[in-house]
Amino acid sequence: MLLWLLVITFAAAPKGTLSQIEMVISGPKEGTASGSLLFTCAVKGAPLVSPYYDWNFVRLSPGGKLQFLGWIYPFGNNTGYAPSFQDRVTISADKDKNKVYLQLHALRATDRATYFCARQHTIKPMEEVTTQKVRRLLW
Repeated sequence: MLLWLLVITFAAAPKGTLSQIEMVISGPKEGTASGSLLFTCAVKGAPLVSPYYDWNFVRLSPGGKLQFLGWIYPFGNNTGYAPSFQDRVTISADKDKNKVYLQLHALRATDRATYFCARQHTIKPMEEVTTQKVRRLLW
């Protein structure tokens, strides 16, 4: 099984200033059937822990199919996974090192892909959205 290393650089302009955000994903190039792989996404130029950002992992298969694997919101210690990967994916964060990790378990031949990490800007902090949903349920 062959997996690719990838360097992705994003530019963003938060609050009127131009800044460079760099996310570099690294991990093993190969894995064994039924084994596991650990990918690391090192983030530079942006805080990992922010109420306005969550971090996502996606992959692109050799056939061109883009698949969402899951996300992590380090500010609130929340994670979410795509249903098809729920039992095989673990996403975690090291807030001190500004890194996000994707661990893929029980590898299959169909896991051969290029893996990406990406930052997603949330319109409202996750806690605020959760609080609003809870208030609607209570009132």
